[in-house]
Amino acid sequence: MKPRKTYYYSDELNDDFAATKDMEKKPLRADFPYIHRNPLWRAAAAFLYRGIVTPIVFLYGKLFYGLRIKGKKQLRGLKDGYFLYANHTQHAMDAFLPSLVSFPRKTYIVTSASAVSIPGLRNIVQMLGAIPLPDETKGLQRFSEVLKTRISQGAAVCIYPEAHIWPYYTHIRPFRAGSFAYPADCGAPVVPYVVTYRERRLLKRLPPCITVQIGRPIFSDPTAPNRKERHRLRDAAYTFMRETAERTAQPEYIRYVRKEPE
Repeated sequence: MKPRKTYYYSDELNDDFAATKDMEKKPLRADFPYIHRNPLWRAAAAFLYRGIVTPIVFLYGKLFYGLRIKGKKQLRGLKDGYFLYANHTQHAMDAFLPSLVSFPRKTYIVTSASAVSIPGLRNIVQMLGAIPLPDETKGLQRFSEVLKTRISQGAAVCIYPEAHIWPYYTHIRPFRAGSFAYPADCGAPVVPYVVTYRERRLLKRLPPCITVQIGRPIFSDPTAPNRKERHRLRDAAYTFMRETAERTAQPEYIRYVRKEPE
């Protein structure tokens, strides 16, 4: 497959190629309503999440991307909540893939505040599982408590540690250990998975097909110091993700080229 386009980057940690990166973001207040108690809201959320969106996304993934999910057996022994960590290489699909990976478990996704900045869609985005990061430092404690609550409810929480979208990138970018403070704090397992790509046999001008490869759970040690534990979890997840991406033959749908310093 010949690359369809070329993106130039200079900073693997901070460069962002998301279609929404320039969208105006409304500040997320410290009192943002993360958890809704209204029974009608919750019933609507359950119906939208499982009754409408999940089957549509499953069919869309199968028909358009030839979606394959490998390693679901790795999740069978996990009775309590856990954290999913994955590479960030899709726009719409990355918003829904976690719910298919952990199905039938409810899955929440840590997002940027821009996800709830779209007028009229904030409730829908939340119903689909978005947990936006706060902009104010004083909101971080509430945010952490929400993650603990969801884990205690037996849900999965997905975090994209690369933070920024690089569409169809076939390698694993470096990521910081900070996002692993949450499972270290909760004592919850980390389950890494990798989105890899395979070339189509027909209709080769379409984007490549998607394969999701799930790794073994990495169990947290709640007795270890948080700073030490978050680095251990990050290193273990990164190693699995990098090795999986490297050993998988993938087509280069988009070419990424590092800018040479002037």
